[in-house]
Amino acid sequence: MQLNTDNILKESIIVQCPKCSQKLRVKIPQPQLKEAIVLESIVMPVMEPPEIPSSSKSKVKNIFSFEGRIGRLEFFLTYLFIYFLSAILKRFLKGSNDEVWYILGNRYEEGFGNNPIFIIPIVILMWIGFSQGTKRCHDVGKSGWHLLIPFYIFYLIFAEGQRFDNKYGPKIK
Repeated sequence: MQLNTDNILKESIIVQCPKCSQKLRVKIPQPQLKEAIVLESIVMPVMEPPEIPSSSKSKVKNIFSFEGRIGRLEFFLTYLFIYFLSAILKRFLKGSNDEVWYILGNRYEEGFGNNPIFIIPIVILMWIGFSQGTKRCHDVGKSGWHLLIPFYIFYLIFAEGQRFDNKYGPKIK
């Protein structure tokens, strides 16, 4: 049955039969009418939009950001990834034969830091390291400038993050 809301404040309502579509006026005492209004508002649930799960694209974008917080495990795994990737890059770019360095325009004895092919990935890895380190500092309630303290990274590996929301973001789940 459908409820005609135009007459909702009156003592009667018009009801339409779902089978024969005949409209009937039904008298309702005032107290029951108020209850009907209350029940109608209770029955109507408010739908919230579904929560969109974070995608890998947002995680990749987040790895370059200096805002937010990360936990010990993500911090440690990021630095482990940076270490292994830089070791692979160093091995690949240093090579074991002189022909590779002749093609790249650099000699083995001159070192690998002057080669622009090596500088670009190292700058990217350093940016990731500083951004993740800053987020880990935020997790323990400190500024990212604390990364300039020698060996502070070792403290960040073992220090427990704050269990409450701080000025850098909400607590980590």
